[in-house]
Amino acid sequence: MKYLIFIFFVSFFLSLQAQDKSTISGKILDAELYNEPLLMASIALNGTAWYTQTNFNGNFQITDIDAGSYTMKISFLGYEDVEVELIIDKNSTLFVQHSLRAKTMILKDVADISSASRD
Repeated sequence: MKYLIFIFFVSFFLSLQAQDKSTISGKILDAELYNEPLLMASIALNGTAWYTQTNFNGNFQITDIDAGSYTMKISFLGYEDVEVELIIDKNSTLFVQHSLRAKTMILKDVADISSASRD
């Protein structure tokens, strides 16, 4: 009987501890291609070890996050990086949807480089 009570209390306190964590989920889209899902985009919470990538549907999920304020960085090769400020509450799930735009290059800079190489 003592073991049964002990197991009950241990499982009860472990379940209370697990409830203090939150989740961020979301979808990253390609603004250049009519908001198609952007696969393998990188998602990171600055200053933490939390990191993930989007799947083939552009979805991602980061679990077991402590409550607090975070800056989420979204990046993908050839696209502008985006930073999003987040406030995470205890025991909550936050959904983030964002579209990334391709980086642009000014052609004048390219012309200046080619003329400088002729001199």
